[in-house]
Amino acid sequence: MQPPNPPLLLCDADVVFQLFIGRSTLPLKCLRDRFGVQPTVVPEVDAELLSRPRSDLASRYRTASDSGLIQVLGVPTIRRIKSQLSGAIAEESPDAIWQRLQDLRDDYYRYVDIGESSTYAAALTLQMPTTSNDGNAIRTLLNNDVEVPVPVLRMFDLVAFAVQSGEMSVDAADDLRSRLLAAKEHVPKAFLNAGFADGLEAFRPRLVDGSSRCSVRVANDVVVLTPR
Repeated sequence: MQPPNPPLLLCDADVVFQLFIGRSTLPLKCLRDRFGVQPTVVPEVDAELLSRPRSDLASRYRTASDSGLIQVLGVPTIRRIKSQLSGAIAEESPDAIWQRLQDLRDDYYRYVDIGESSTYAAALTLQMPTTSNDGNAIRTLLNNDVEVPVPVLRMFDLVAFAVQSGEMSVDAADDLRSRLLAAKEHVPKAFLNAGFADGLEAFRPRLVDGSSRCSVRVANDVVVLTPR
């Protein structure tokens, strides 16, 4: 039996900004509205997003935050989802869970930036999926024998998922890809010289809609969601 969808997806700053640069929040809306998964950032990432030099991107983030499309993690969030947590942590109080998260963040901060530290700490503590494009941070943690969430979703995993779910067209995904390339943003190797549909096979998505057949090979470790 397919387990219930996680209530949160922890998002790092680079993923959120790439969606804004690509001028599409459809992947986030798909997760929230159709699958009941709330895109969420930690307070450190919230501060980073609001302080980015490009005021237009900060403004778009503020709009998404004010509308509830993206929420900021805190003790009230943990209190709200506590009944959906599993394992020993489910027996702890929201304040104790928050402190545990902060302690793990401080351990990670010895190796990587504060945004990644807090995002990965939240994902591991709460056992929620996370998304980040920062492969260097992940490799640094692994090289220092530090546990990281598995799998870490990439921004294009969210796009591929929205396409598979029928909430986003291939043309819209190609438009997002083109905007990122024009802005000299990181794009996975599979999509550098190939359109979205052609690059998807080599990309091997890590996020899958369990209600529909995925027509391409997927990664070994995947997150499977089902519509509400």
